[in-house]
Amino acid sequence: MAAINLQSFFRFAVDHMQLVEELYARPDGVSEAELMTLIRRVGEAEAPGAAYVRDRLLELGFIAPAPHAEAQFEMNRPVADLLRFLKREYLLTSPEVLRGVMTALEGYARELDLAVEQGDADLFLRVALELSRHGDELRGQSRANREEVIATAVRVKTNRERLTASRRFELIARLWEKYLVPLRDMIDTDRILDATLDRLEASLGRALEWPWFQEAVAARAGRELARLRSLRRETKNDFRECIKEIGRAACRERVEIP
Repeated sequence: MAAINLQSFFRFAVDHMQLVEELYARPDGVSEAELMTLIRRVGEAEAPGAAYVRDRLLELGFIAPAPHAEAQFEMNRPVADLLRFLKREYLLTSPEVLRGVMTALEGYARELDLAVEQGDADLFLRVALELSRHGDELRGQSRANREEVIATAVRVKTNRERLTASRRFELIARLWEKYLVPLRDMIDTDRILDATLDRLEASLGRALEWPWFQEAVAARAGRELARLRSLRRETKNDFRECIKEIGRAACRERVEIP
């Protein structure tokens, strides 16, 4: 698949911002007939034809055929994720997904150890780059969870007249039971996060002890060690903030949480 021209992508987004936002607001996708109607409705009189705009949406990766139905389109996930980030909208990442990321991180520790044992600098640098990407993924998911938890707590606090007592209770209890209790087990009880990061830091530290490793390896190992320490600190801070905000909301709503 050929790379998408960034200038073309963003120019199209600027020229068709209302259309892009309308598609973003339809997470279940649109039929081809609905898409053509939407293009005509939001387009200007001198704008290109609807078929041309549809084809450009596909070529530039804004939309793709939906896998579940024929003649149906949906916004590509990476594009939706970009818009969600820009709009500061967040989706909760389940503890199961976070566990999967940490399992992947544990695998990188084994690969780093192998690279050091074999003196394979190229392998070490490749694995370290993948480690960095997964670490950033975990950092972003942790931050997004914090923002969504805080936003929910604020929503409960500021919409007392529009949200029934049972709905407020449901929102708080769901966050606590579905997300925060499993995260508490991972971070405080089982200490899976600390064990995983300790293992990675030890693997990176061993690379720094081998004087015959290239300078690039030592630089990468030092960089990743610093990023892991930051990840540990930020992830725990995000979790503490979530606990604090939900604790306050639970207190206001008289929701009992263990």
